[in-house]
Amino acid sequence: MAADDRQVPPKLVRRLLEIRLEHLIDVREPLVLIGHKGRSGGTLLNQLLDSHPSVHSHPAELEFRRGDEDWPVFDLDGDPDRWFDRLAERHVSRGFAAGYTKGTGREGELEAERFPFLLAPSFQRALFAELAARTPPESQRDVFDTYFTSYFNAWLDNQNLYSPAPKRWVVSHRASLARSRPGRDAYFATYPDGRLLAPVREPKGWYASARRIHPHHAYDLDGAIDQWLHAAGETLHAAQNHPDQVLVLRYEDLVGHTADVMSTVADWLGIDEAPSLLEPSFNGMPIRPNSSFEITGHGVRREPLGAWRRELAPEECERIDALAGEAYRTLVESPATVAP
Repeated sequence: MAADDRQVPPKLVRRLLEIRLEHLIDVREPLVLIGHKGRSGGTLLNQLLDSHPSVHSHPAELEFRRGDEDWPVFDLDGDPDRWFDRLAERHVSRGFAAGYTKGTGREGELEAERFPFLLAPSFQRALFAELAARTPPESQRDVFDTYFTSYFNAWLDNQNLYSPAPKRWVVSHRASLARSRPGRDAYFATYPDGRLLAPVREPKGWYASARRIHPHHAYDLDGAIDQWLHAAGETLHAAQNHPDQVLVLRYEDLVGHTADVMSTVADWLGIDEAPSLLEPSFNGMPIRPNSSFEITGHGVRREPLGAWRRELAPEECERIDALAGEAYRTLVESPATVAP
């Protein structure tokens, strides 16, 4: 049993397992992944989809990377316990022990935004093992379906599990898919019916935000923009090679014209428009933006849009435009781009 939930009696885990199996919600919907370069609005987009009744919303970035692989591939003749070891996510242990938080590291904000997260790691492991034993996975997709079924059903205070609307998608985000072609290929092989939402931030705004979180960027502007260029190039490649499955979003539109962009996203996903698509939340509860810049209040905040103007020197802006301006224009003018 995991150290952070060692106080959960095994008898209680067994009883919870019995109850949950009597009322199991099978999670086999295709996966919508938000693939983005960090500091580009991926967390915001995930939080805007959080409460929609037609989705199972995974609240954190998927963390099941192990070793050098960008997307896990399983030996279907292997041990299901080993599968779970590769899929088990760090935020589950942290959240169960201390509550869920998604912030930038400013302690006051983190403490003000700490939510209950009733997902005991040992319970999820036991549920995964039981499901894998009852219906042994026969494909890579089956392993992931078993994992997500264990995740959302073991999450005891999951407010959206029993929503009356039929579920259409599982939604989460995974930043590495914005830069990893092998990872995307493996993802689409697992989910040929999956979708990729790709928010992209104008490079000056991205650099100003990333530098706040990662101060070492201040000493290597060219290196930081090279990372942005790589992610932008991979996003364009994904949109060109999967035109019906990839949707590119401008961060500036997502923040500045939220209703228009989320209406387009809802139409693209085939889900109803809903008021919740305009309010960032965690498990149905309002949550503050995960911004690099100081922000007060909830909701979609526009303050970060112009922050780069006061954060960057004129020569830095000129250098970024010279390095990345053309690539940015090419990307946001691609046919897959959302325009409000």
